[in-house]
Amino acid sequence: MAARLKVLKGSRAGEAFDLLSDFFVGRDDDNHLQILDETCSRHHARFRWTEGRCVLSDLGSNNGTFVNGARVGEQVLRPGDQVLVGNTLIAYEESGATAVEERATVLVETPAVRVASACSVKDAPVPADAARAAERLRRLYEVSRALASLVEAPEIAARALEEVFDATRAERACVLALAPGEKEPTPLASRNRADAGPVSPAGAGAGAGAGAGAGAISRTILDRAREEGNSLLVADVRADRAFAGSPSLQRMVSGSVLCCPLVAAGATVGFLYAERPEPGFTRDDLEFATGVAQPTALALANARRLVACREELRELRRGARPETGLVGKSAAFVEVLRLAEKVADTPSTVLLQGETGTGKECVARFLHERSGRRERSFVALNCAALAESLLESELFGHEKGAFTGATERRRGTFELADGGTLFLDEVGEMSAALQAKLLRVLQERQFYPVGGTRTVTVDTRIVSATNRDLAREAREGRFRSDLFFRLGVVTLALPPMRERREDIPQLAYRALERAAHETKRPVKGISTPAMEALVRYGWPGNVRELMNVIERGVVLAEGTVLDLADLPIEFRRPPAAEPTPAPAQGPGDGAAGDEPAAEPEGFALRDAERVCVARALRKTGGKKGEAARLLGISWPTLNKKIVEYGL
Repeated sequence: MAARLKVLKGSRAGEAFDLLSDFFVGRDDDNHLQILDETCSRHHARFRWTEGRCVLSDLGSNNGTFVNGARVGEQVLRPGDQVLVGNTLIAYEESGATAVEERATVLVETPAVRVASACSVKDAPVPADAARAAERLRRLYEVSRALASLVEAPEIAARALEEVFDATRAERACVLALAPGEKEPTPLASRNRADAGPVSPAGAGAGAGAGAGAGAISRTILDRAREEGNSLLVADVRADRAFAGSPSLQRMVSGSVLCCPLVAAGATVGFLYAERPEPGFTRDDLEFATGVAQPTALALANARRLVACREELRELRRGARPETGLVGKSAAFVEVLRLAEKVADTPSTVLLQGETGTGKECVARFLHERSGRRERSFVALNCAALAESLLESELFGHEKGAFTGATERRRGTFELADGGTLFLDEVGEMSAALQAKLLRVLQERQFYPVGGTRTVTVDTRIVSATNRDLAREAREGRFRSDLFFRLGVVTLALPPMRERREDIPQLAYRALERAAHETKRPVKGISTPAMEALVRYGWPGNVRELMNVIERGVVLAEGTVLDLADLPIEFRRPPAAEPTPAPAQGPGDGAAGDEPAAEPEGFALRDAERVCVARALRKTGGKKGEAARLLGISWPTLNKKIVEYGL
């Protein structure tokens, strides 16, 4: 039996060589077949004729030797086998055997992609006629337009799959996504002729038995498509020797498989996979599917980038660095800044205590900006603004499927602030269960996301704030004492506005500049009567109230100067003696009959109410519950009055 090698493709295409003994192929001139190709090694492969058969051996080449698309080290060749050495395709023939063109790995060149399809040319159906080709071209144009308008990965996959499923008359098909660095793809969408329409695929992986509709996905074909970066068509899976070792394909009685890798910017982002019984897919089907795969890959890559951009934007918004807004020269305020400067560049936790509106978040940002963590995120979270279940998820994040609506994994504020600073405002409002979990994070720097089983380790500095007396809350059992000591390694008490009146003019002008800029009003100054009223006022809402009052005045002012008439009515009343707020005392502290000095006549109702609240607090030693009963009001109402009047 005579054997020969015929070059089908490459620089030596059309040449044929009789195979009588050892036959060497490589780049050096001492080979029987010299291939001047940089992808070919100096001594690449050897064909050896022995005992009536041909044995192919790879000689340790850099880029490998392939038989019918599969990389081999040594293999016995059969008539019709094709050997790829570099970019040269060689066919092995024997006299009396089937012509090589009848059984071949056909290379189909398209303008967009080199498509390698292992199929039988003789058995493959004839491609569609010109009318059908025009229709498919129109459909490619329409699906490309549709994919360009979609931004969610499942929608992109479903739209692409719909076109390929209908155009190729597939029995089963699916679109798989491959995340960066992952080896196992995950299903995005699938179709099956036995089903009514698109379905959400099961969470199975892409090995044998994974869901492609109702069938199995061949891992062998996926791996080959990923390695070569080419679309594949297997016309008859049971007859093709290249896939004889694939259990999932051999379970198919008959039929063909089509697989297109979704490649964008040189990276494989997924696969388009389809199966069909005889008579099978055509090369026309393969080219159409490849045409759909290209815009699908770009759309999926853009959707992935969009998700990453959204996450980055969320982090940037959380960690934006606005001006701290710390203004003042009073002794009490300067002392707070001095202590904050000393502890800023340390890992110690800081507890900020003060009334509402005293600028606790501004001090927290001051600590962050003057620490070594300034280049990382500053994340602020108000613990009183969320329900307990939502607060836990916001703090620690959650895993996909942890609860209804958890469609994807979400990082919590602890992870977002990793390496930076997490500011927990109103930490005194946290429930006992969350206090215990927060304590564990402070002690071990680890936590479990909601619904998760793996621990997450973070390096996050905690700065917390409260308008409560947490020391008293801890003594009376309403706040964990161990958590209090963990949070308050350093405690800073921010003075209220009434204790730093010399700072009011500077704060007022800073608020005026900001309000005039935001409202685009020409107000540039504050009249003397208006400033005197601002300094005289008690400011129960502190700096936050001052900013609101100034903005209101800027909006109402008719000239370039904010006048007394532009301020709320309480600023235009005659000054009244202010009762001294009661300190936090125990039941036995203070004089029993401690009454204020004689009250001036002409009190407004607001002033009288303030005096009554202050008197009740003094009489009960600062116990809010007893004071509320004495006044005949509820505890929450009393608490609001205390904040309103700065008591």
